[in-house]
Amino acid sequence: MEGKEDIGDTASDQEGSQRHREALLSELGASQGWRRELAAILRSKPALYALGSLAFLVVLRLGVNWLARGGKKAQIPTVLAIHPALREMDKVLSLPANIEAIEEAKLYAHASGYIQDVYHDEGDYVKAGTLLADINDPDAVQAYNQAKANYKLQKETRARYAELLKGNVISEQEYDTIAAAAAEAKAQLNAAKANVEYARIRAPFTGSIARRYMYVGDLVTSSSQPGKATPIFLMVNESRLRIAVYVPQSAIDGIHIGDPVSIRVDDLPGRVFHGAVSRIDAQLNVGTKTERVLIDIKNKSGKLHAGMFVTVGLLIRRDKNALTVPLDAVLGPQSNPYVDTVVNGRIVPKPVKIGFSNLNFVEISKGLSLGDIVAIPGAIEVSKGERVNPMERPVSGLAVPGKTEK
Repeated sequence: MEGKEDIGDTASDQEGSQRHREALLSELGASQGWRRELAAILRSKPALYALGSLAFLVVLRLGVNWLARGGKKAQIPTVLAIHPALREMDKVLSLPANIEAIEEAKLYAHASGYIQDVYHDEGDYVKAGTLLADINDPDAVQAYNQAKANYKLQKETRARYAELLKGNVISEQEYDTIAAAAAEAKAQLNAAKANVEYARIRAPFTGSIARRYMYVGDLVTSSSQPGKATPIFLMVNESRLRIAVYVPQSAIDGIHIGDPVSIRVDDLPGRVFHGAVSRIDAQLNVGTKTERVLIDIKNKSGKLHAGMFVTVGLLIRRDKNALTVPLDAVLGPQSNPYVDTVVNGRIVPKPVKIGFSNLNFVEISKGLSLGDIVAIPGAIEVSKGERVNPMERPVSGLAVPGKTEK
């Protein structure tokens, strides 16, 4: 019995081993099938393209990293640079102001009546003495006619008494009385004639009519009646204009009568007008610590008008040998300005003291010399101590271009 059990166990073991070998062979076949499929995929064109692209990107990245490591020390940024230069600089004080007309007048009637005729209107340019309007004043006309008749009578009476005096018919005293009456009549006639002329409004100077306040048929009141008179015209002469500016006491010593003045108008860009200082007040304003300065302008072009807002440039001082750099070379806040200089190929900031400036250049009164190399800020940012390659930039000495008018 035991022998039979041993034989049965042996057969069972052999059967299990056979099944295990078959399972291993099945797994081995599956493994080889997967490898065959992978090999087929890798041999396909899309896979080859993908692998080639990946290899190219890896090589490109390695090359970029190599260049970055190898070129960082060799690459030096190039900056624009200039040398400080001597040039003529003007210290100009700019102040806002309004243009005024030197000759400007409101024309009133010296006689009361109705506007009979108006011969000129707003915008008309008229010469001095031109008749602008007539006022119908019947009282003045009547008084003139009476005075004219009375003077004619007194004149004829004086002539007759002169003949009587020659024949010793009357005394000299009687003749003198008649002669005095004739003289008085003439004076009354002249007064009446003047009153009639007051009813005719004439231009007091050559200029333009800026405003017209009255029209035909309007009642005008004599200007001799306070608070009741109304102006008929406003006239201005814009051939000569005037500007009043208030100059701070710190700059008044630099201004003299006859000094040239530049005038700019925002509405006329690119144009510069010129005038001259004509008057300087003798007294300083205690409240504002300013002094009134008058500037006269010959308005030959006719571009300027009374009432315009302008910017006045007063020449305070002129330096013919100012050490200057371009305006964009100065860096930092206004309280602590500096410039970037190039020393031994490296950026070295230098604090400077600035003077006056125009729209192109600024005066350096302290901190730089003619031999210094000044870097101009550009697209490449540089820092203190960084190595740079300075490239000189040509600098023009011209001021701001613009059309100049006198």
